[in-house]
Amino acid sequence: MIDTHCRNFYQKIFIDPLLQSERLNNLSPNTLTEFGCLFGVLTCPLIAFGYSFIAVLFLLISGFLDTLDGSLARHRNLASIQGAVMDNISDRLVEFSVLLGLFFVEPNSRGFSCMLMLGSAYLCITSFLIVGIFTRNGSKKTYTYNWAFLERTEVFIIFLLMILIPSQFFLLSSIFTLGVFLTAFIQIWQFFFANKENASL
Repeated sequence: MIDTHCRNFYQKIFIDPLLQSERLNNLSPNTLTEFGCLFGVLTCPLIAFGYSFIAVLFLLISGFLDTLDGSLARHRNLASIQGAVMDNISDRLVEFSVLLGLFFVEPNSRGFSCMLMLGSAYLCITSFLIVGIFTRNGSKKTYTYNWAFLERTEVFIIFLLMILIPSQFFLLSSIFTLGVFLTAFIQIWQFFFANKENASL
């Protein structure tokens, strides 16, 4: 929900000024995606070995680069399906790396919770991909993206809290799992409701 309601404000304050930088415009959007992915993947060993604050910093850098790469691509008219695919694969790698790192902290006690988080993410991603295939893309992005109850900013906030407050891992992992399952349910329900309305016209 934060992405939906605050993206324009975030874009104007943090992203648009950077897009005027000649140095940034000399970089490829894919380079930003690659660095964002690298920083995100490195959070896995950092979390596992207890470097929580460095892991948080790397995850914040990864998230920022993830918002910057697409904006730069659109600013330079370089947006492409290939770039969108690369960006989405990078996002999933980062999320998996964080979950893997959280699992390695205490594999015996956290295993089931991490499995539930992965399962909910798997279902949610599948729902978005399938619905996206059958939904006309009316956004500026190269792929269809509808409103979600739990968007990437909320996911990052929960990740950051799980890293910084390990004592609340089970509560936070439950919130994550329920939120992602609810997001998938809303996505599927909206799709069927919209198609039911279209069929009745």
